[in-house]
Amino acid sequence: MFIGALLCSCAAKAPAPARLEESDVASAEAEEAVASREAVFTYGSSKNLAPRLTLKISGEPVLLPSGYVRLVGVVSGDRQVACLDIGGRGLALEKGEMVDDYRVSRVSADSVVLERSR
Repeated sequence: MFIGALLCSCAAKAPAPARLEESDVASAEAEEAVASREAVFTYGSSKNLAPRLTLKISGEPVLLPSGYVRLVGVVSGDRQVACLDIGGRGLALEKGEMVDDYRVSRVSADSVVLERSR
């Protein structure tokens, strides 16, 4: 019994609940009103695409209308072929070929440059 009383007296006290002031509630409502519900990106849309993209091996993926695209590798030889991963599917492209609204303009050992066709 003595041990139980000792443990109860050593327990941490629960903090008192925080009280909200009217000014806190008003500022939260104002912040909510400023937020926009406009879409940042719409799949299948070619609106707001960058005119030029450079993809690097082990670089961050880039969002295109058909999905995220990243450079997986480059096959060198007579022709250099860029190996891309677009939305989980593999795609091999040479200079001049198209993906979405972009044409492959340059393939180097560790990068590929895509330029938006007009």
